[in-house]
Formats: sequence, C-alpha cells, structure tokens
Amino acid sequence: MVLKQKEMDKESFFKSGLLKKYLLGIANPIECAKIAALLELNPSWKEQVSMLENKLRNWVKEQNSNFKNKSQLN
Repeated sequence: MVLKQKEMDKESFFKSGLLKKYLLGIANPIECAKIAALLELNPSWKEQVSMLENKLRNWVKEQNSNFKNKSQLN
C-alpha cells in the first residue's frame, strides 16, 4: 500500500476522487488515513490542500448566506 502512495503523482492526487471526498468530509477513516499518509510523504502538497479546504469553506459560507437571503424574501 505504501508503494502505491509513493507512486501517486501530484496531478493524480489533486484530481482524485479521494481528495474530493476528504475535502467534503465524506471520506471514511481508511481514506482519511491514506490522505494523511500521502501528505506526510509529500509535505509540499499540504499547503495546496489547506488552500483548497479554505476555498471550499468560503464557498459553503457564501452559499449559506445566499440561501438565507433568498429565504428571507418569502
């Protein structure tokens, strides 16, 4: 398993469904452990993952705000 993690390149990692599930908070514990292991093997990826997490959080906040504003119109 560790061999596969080392073989995953940056592009594959950032396009993977696994990362998307992790960012959305729907990855299972094994998938989360895989992400953690990949980030330990590739520390330079951590900053990009953190940036993606922040972008997702901001988008969710914006959508929540838009939803509240629309619901106030009714």
